Amino acid sequence: MKDHPFTQGFFCQKYTNRSAYLYHPDRLQHPLVRNGPKGSNAFKETDSETAWQMLVTKTREIKDEHGPKAILGAYYSGNTGLISGDYSRRFFGALGGAITTGGICNEGGIAGLKELFGTYSTTNPFQLNDPETRLIVVWGSDLAGHNIHARQLVSKARHRGAKLAVIDTRRTATASEADLFIHATPGTEGMIALLALKQLLTGEMQDAEFITTHVDIDGDLVGKLREIDDDAMLSSIYVTRDEIDALVAMLAEYQHHTIFDIGYGTQKYTFGGEAVKSIALLQIFLGNISKPGCGIVYSQSGLRRDIVNDISRYITANERMDNAKEVSLIELASALESGEFKMLVIYNFNPASSLPDQEQLRAQLVRDDLFVVVHDLFLNATTRYADIVFPAKASVETNDLFWSFYIPGISITRSGPCPYPECMSNIEFFQRFAQSLGLDEEEFQDLFTENDSSIVNQCLSIVGPEVQQDVLTRGYHLFVNQDTVPFDDLQFPTPNHRIQVTVPNISVSHLFDRKPGEFFLITPQHERFIHSQLGEINQDHAGDFDAVYLHPDDIAMIGADDGCIVEVSSGASNIPYTLLADSHLKPGTALLYSGGLSADNGKRNANFFTPGTPEALGHSGSYNSGKIMINRV
Repeated sequence: MKDHPFTQGFFCQKYTNRSAYLYHPDRLQHPLVRNGPKGSNAFKETDSETAWQMLVTKTREIKDEHGPKAILGAYYSGNTGLISGDYSRRFFGALGGAITTGGICNEGGIAGLKELFGTYSTTNPFQLNDPETRLIVVWGSDLAGHNIHARQLVSKARHRGAKLAVIDTRRTATASEADLFIHATPGTEGMIALLALKQLLTGEMQDAEFITTHVDIDGDLVGKLREIDDDAMLSSIYVTRDEIDALVAMLAEYQHHTIFDIGYGTQKYTFGGEAVKSIALLQIFLGNISKPGCGIVYSQSGLRRDIVNDISRYITANERMDNAKEVSLIELASALESGEFKMLVIYNFNPASSLPDQEQLRAQLVRDDLFVVVHDLFLNATTRYADIVFPAKASVETNDLFWSFYIPGISITRSGPCPYPECMSNIEFFQRFAQSLGLDEEEFQDLFTENDSSIVNQCLSIVGPEVQQDVLTRGYHLFVNQDTVPFDDLQFPTPNHRIQVTVPNISVSHLFDRKPGEFFLITPQHERFIHSQLGEINQDHAGDFDAVYLHPDDIAMIGADDGCIVEVSSGASNIPYTLLADSHLKPGTALLYSGGLSADNGKRNANFFTPGTPEALGHSGSYNSGKIMINRV
């Protein structure tokens, strides 16, 4: 939509060939049943009636022998809107089964910010280009590769004179344009923030009036900061005093005119939520909160969360039934290892690509006593472990509502034609599943008869006439305009409406137990992929996932050559990769792209090397806490 003030009518590079995704020759068009060993995409096509009879028969057998809670649904946010994502909870609630909860993405940072503000969304991202913005600090966000619309706002601000500082583990295109770039070792961004905060407080550069009026401090934060041995810490995190001095000087010069943009990679460590909280403390003590041109941009889906909560209550209908047993998504492998689940129904999700610690997960998915059902558009890493696969519709082939993660608002999709009659939306799939099992009888009858268009209309009736009118006529409604300053009354959703500061729990112990020849591992998304999605239309970049990247100095250090074959190892995983030089990395850091082509080779996957330990606060993934050994073959 060209009139949309943020997207301005253009897609990012991931979606430039989206029509090819819908009509790709490899798209699933018919149900598939296993015709070979688990771990391979060996299937034969079958007709819809036969596939459904097999599914219902197996479901009843498991339900009768082990109880309904032995049936687990696993999903996340792939190919989905609000309705397609949450409708399945009606099914698992009526069944009395189990379903995953939580996520793998940004929950650590959300938890850290909520501890401070009672919410994780405190800023209007349009403030990146507010006339009052003089300094933009980007923490671990590759705007050029993953948020080109936000980058456009930053570019406009730069054009009128705003300064740019970037703290990142890679020298991204955005970092290369910055006035100050601090090349961080993975997991040290929070400590960089605390060292800067210590210097600000020592120099009495804080906004004392703001702190007295609007902030409660629980614990001896200043005392904890004083305990930091600056020289020893700087040496440990491989950052110079001059770099910290330069950052502090910029923050002091542009106090009350500084905005932070924090990327999700910054919190993908064991103490990632605490790191985001530490970064936010800089803005709090400088008084850079709830003013034009100030604040902290992270996930913005928390603004007007009351609306999405009301919508979700209608979609899930959980108030009318016993809630399904909930299982932490990030700990799916451990849950399966318990042996209590005998059926796994997977949709909107490719766990054999996206979850950490793939050795543990795949050891469970390959079990003969676990019946795996997958509902998806293409064969992928997860379908390799499916007993039966049902073809899914794409999001643009359904009626749905979408809640933005970056610009707070709600939008609608109206279903276009799906050329494949046996493809089903999530709603259609779970309605037929419920009806086949008789869950649509008596008290739950009305829950499994609404079509997606009817549910959209019911949800829009909840949001109020102004929002409803905008969505129906324009296709979207934004909860902010370009001048909006959220919480400009400084009344935050905390118990006493003040900001609640606690002492962060930041650990950099991972820096001290690195073995010779071992490298810190980061696993960012490729700029052409959303994890494993969109692989079919971006196959030209498939080779990028077959390589491990090191700084040229590190390649020389291990006695290897650019382009040679190496073995990457960690724990039980030993996988060959092509070694390629990347001077944008910091020495000591290795990069493997996460995701990859949907029908991957079943083994080459960055998540064989990422730890299964959840992030400490929000229990999302601590993907960037891993280390790997690299040896020439």
